Amino acid sequence: GPWIAKDTPQAKQLGEKLDTQFKDPGEYGRAECHDLESSKTLEEEEEEENGFVTEETRKGRFLSARDGDHIMGCPFECDLCQFRNVAHRDVMWEDPDDIYMLACIRRASLDAMWSREKDTVEGNAYRMRLDLKKAMARFAIAALLPKLGNPEMEDKVGMGIALITLEASLRPGRHTNHLQWESMRKTATWFKHAWEAITGNEDGGSVYASDNKTMYATDCPTRGMWYKSFLLGAKKRMGMIRKQDEALTLAQLMVFLEGLLELWKETLEHETPHIMLPLRGKFKGEDNFKWHLIPIADNTRSNIPTRRWVSRLLIRRCVEEGQREGPLFAKADGTPASLGMYDPTFRRLLEKAKEAHPRAFSVKTMVEDYSLRRSLRRGSTTEAQNNEVPEATIELVNRWRKREKAKGAEP
Repeated sequence: GPWIAKDTPQAKQLGEKLDTQFKDPGEYGRAECHDLESSKTLEEEEEEENGFVTEETRKGRFLSARDGDHIMGCPFECDLCQFRNVAHRDVMWEDPDDIYMLACIRRASLDAMWSREKDTVEGNAYRMRLDLKKAMARFAIAALLPKLGNPEMEDKVGMGIALITLEASLRPGRHTNHLQWESMRKTATWFKHAWEAITGNEDGGSVYASDNKTMYATDCPTRGMWYKSFLLGAKKRMGMIRKQDEALTLAQLMVFLEGLLELWKETLEHETPHIMLPLRGKFKGEDNFKWHLIPIADNTRSNIPTRRWVSRLLIRRCVEEGQREGPLFAKADGTPASLGMYDPTFRRLLEKAKEAHPRAFSVKTMVEDYSLRRSLRRGSTTEAQNNEVPEATIELVNRWRKREKAKGAEP
């Protein structure tokens, strides 16, 4: 689409200009802030404050722990102890499955640690040493913190389900050779439901309540701090590949409809200024079925003959197919059809439109990137913004945005 600019000459020139503006940090020198052995330099503190990450600093990420990871709020145990907590036995060192399990435990532990950035971890440890160095020598404090470690052989953090989550991530995905993070994290959902069904959440209850939501206490491991940190660290390590539906532009839609015109004969024409589409159902976020009345103008700036196409649809469904009730778009058995069922036909006709009018499409655009689920809506939003349609009107059409902002209330 027109928003893809990463390979354009303008984008490359902008990148070159940005590169020339970065100065060598070495020219500022190094300034000692404290006389401790682990003292930070001014340069390091500036990097922590700015949070800027370069390719050089990315080397070695997620491969090893940092000094201070064990005191960052997440329970820490070594790989061997975690194995015993989950398996309730010692490691069989000649068994390759046990060795693989140890490797996965290491991966899960590192993911939980890497939910926090290196500067945050080291800064926390540095501040602890700074505060304690003189204070502990002066004050008679017997036990400031509890002992580190888990005295019981029990999986208290959710390492077992974390291993299952990692193993599930290795399954092939739709667009990559493994599941993406958004799909991988669904493992925690079924675990939580099963946990609550088995335990009955006897210790849980309503702990917070407001006008919009009620939250409940739970002892499910996947809702604990360690597992949440594990998921966040895995997200940082894996990244996310988003494959969005291509936006269908007005020009593309017009040539698409032009191709469809060849398949239809001229039919009903009306002189009324608009048509009303009554939809029976519920939008995302609604609880009950209701009627939604959608007015569509006959004559618009886009020149799309809306009345003609709606009339043709009704003639096909009500006259030719003889259906007077039920879903407008239905399967052979009368049950509602999904948008995905029409995608192959949509793409096939779109391919013909592209062949007939190649200038309406970007050279790099693939027909497979279009879908009825999002392409038409994204294209209409882009077209509305280009024509300076008020944001309130756009949000009224895309009711899901208003619904999300309303947080359960009527928008």
